[in-house]
Amino acid sequence: MDAPEARIKQKAFELGFQSCGISRAQRHDLAGQRLQQWLDEGMNGPMNYMAANVEKRIDPRLLTPATQSIISVSMNYFTQERQTDPRSPTVAKYAYGDDYHLIIRERLYALLQFIQTEIAPCEGRAFTDSAPIMEKVWAANAGLGWLGKNTCLISHRYGSFFFIGELFVSLSLRPDEPVKARCGACRRCIDACPTGALVAPYILDARRCIACQTIELRDAPDATLLPRFGNRIFGCDRCQNVCPWNSRAVPHNEPALRPNRRMLALLPDEWHNMTEETFADIFRYSAIRRMGFNRMKLLLKELGNHAEL
Repeated sequence: MDAPEARIKQKAFELGFQSCGISRAQRHDLAGQRLQQWLDEGMNGPMNYMAANVEKRIDPRLLTPATQSIISVSMNYFTQERQTDPRSPTVAKYAYGDDYHLIIRERLYALLQFIQTEIAPCEGRAFTDSAPIMEKVWAANAGLGWLGKNTCLISHRYGSFFFIGELFVSLSLRPDEPVKARCGACRRCIDACPTGALVAPYILDARRCIACQTIELRDAPDATLLPRFGNRIFGCDRCQNVCPWNSRAVPHNEPALRPNRRMLALLPDEWHNMTEETFADIFRYSAIRRMGFNRMKLLLKELGNHAEL
């Protein structure tokens, strides 16, 4: 019979995950030091939640004490489909389909049920961007990729257009080996960032990041940065689009993440004249609903002062 780790990974693939790896649940002081320095310099910007539960981020056992192993998974969201009109307010690829949080969490719990019934009884909890966890750190520890200069997790096989989730389990599983970083001397992401948010290799100043400005802020975005937004209204893929490793990205075939054709087809006037009812209908299952109708209208107004939408 195959080792439990191999059976877990095979089940993860059957559930639609792109990759799966295992790391040992333990304190990560180096990542903790980097996180604290980033916070001390205020680079988390409006993301005040990043400064909460720092010790739990550093040591996952403080979040779920029984945890011995962390099973990290990725799910491909890359697509070659594009918004119909390049003049329309643009949306990051991750928000083309339905909100990934529920999709990944449900499948992680299906993986947990498999482990509990087919491997060994255990405690477990599933997460995806839903708790104070350094997800990219643990995914890198599990060999899913390396932390790139754009601070994204990059896989030499898949690029970086993928979601991350993790399953904390009370089983002692054999950990995988981290992979070697392969960014080399490349700095395309740093040079391409529209607002200079990548202030140095591996360091993102979220206060300048278009994704943070359009998704995390509740008020108007920074007026000094707006002229560099272009027509971006929800997120920014620039640092990923220019990454050479994403030339290897293959479009996903996951029905649950199929792009929202109504959103892709929206013309500039349809964005500007959209009613609250239409917003709720089109973005009912989308991460864009997090923005809210009033916030969308505010951004459209602000962007309209600096871009031809």
